Amino acid sequence: MLDTLALARDILLALPGVPPVLMRGQPDPGGDQVIVLDRVADTGAGGYGRAATTKLIQVTCYAPSVQRALELTAQTRSALAGAGFSFVASRPAPDGSGELSEYRR
Repeated sequence: MLDTLALARDILLALPGVPPVLMRGQPDPGGDQVIVLDRVADTGAGGYGRAATTKLIQVTCYAPSVQRALELTAQTRSALAGAGFSFVASRPAPDGSGELSEYRR
């Protein structure tokens, strides 16, 4: 799992003009934009006829506006797709200042 998170982080850090990319739990670097990576438990996978996986990650793009958060999300989705990550779903972040997306590798 950590390899998957590290790969996603490296891919996102290589993008031009990307804000800081953190793993959940790292100190906030300040500023008004950040991308946060976290793992997602896939405990219900067996109930849907799939094998459980540790390759499901969550990427949350925080920005000062919804438009910028969506732009970061699109940039992130494109970069991760090129490395074999499949987009699962996206929704507004719980605090309303970002966009939360899930990917599987």
